[in-house]
Amino acid sequence: MKKEIDSPADSYEASLTEEQRIAFRTLLLSGVTLAEAHEKTLPWPSGPAQGKKPSLSSLGRARLRLRIQERVARIEEARIAARTARDSTHHLAKSLREKDMMDAAVALLGQKLIDGCLGLEDGNAGAAVAWLLLRRADQRLAEERLALSRAQFEKANPPPPPPLTQEEKEQRVKEIFGI
Repeated sequence: MKKEIDSPADSYEASLTEEQRIAFRTLLLSGVTLAEAHEKTLPWPSGPAQGKKPSLSSLGRARLRLRIQERVARIEEARIAARTARDSTHHLAKSLREKDMMDAAVALLGQKLIDGCLGLEDGNAGAAVAWLLLRRADQRLAEERLALSRAQFEKANPPPPPPLTQEEKEQRVKEIFGI
């Protein structure tokens, strides 16, 4: 559910039709300079400034507001994604310790996502988190394989009987030689 903060009722943006407003927002967020945007904007359709184009400062404020709206929406999406990832990974962990580890990894990924949305990302952080998650998955797989191998070995090679005591040895000698 995306919330939008609309511009004030007496603003240039509010005086446009819905189609014009969409085109105006797309123009401001397209990466053009404010001067280029100023050239491409339509003049005020009504009001005291009718026929004049909006000022560069008005365009700058509108662009800033739109960028803030985008960032807030991205942060909200990142928060939802982090919560979903956390909830979906609990079944992967077999113990409380693993759940704590998975929670920490998901928290790191969530922070990485938020930092990326805000332009604060560090490329190495994401690689480190991914590497740790992959390494843990490899460790878990190796542990499962080792446990399976041990079980198969123990089934195929039962442990030898315990060594005979001196009395048992003497008894066996008497049985064999009939003494």
